[in-house]
Amino acid sequence: MAKVKVYQVQQYDINTDRVQISRRWWTKEGAAKFCFQLMEGSGVEIEESDLEPGEQWTPIGYVVS
Repeated sequence: MAKVKVYQVQQYDINTDRVQISRRWWTKEGAAKFCFQLMEGSGVEIEESDLEPGEQWTPIGYVVS
């Protein structure tokens, strides 16, 4: 199975007026679509099948093993 590199990202939360870490893990391409800021040192390789089907991010609450 193919591996893909994912990262934690920071995103602005309009409800709290603060920057928060997303509860998903994102590929560089997926994060760029939403203008999220990558946390460069957080990159890990996971199985491509762990991403949401057809998307560039993991399910909410995904735990990197």
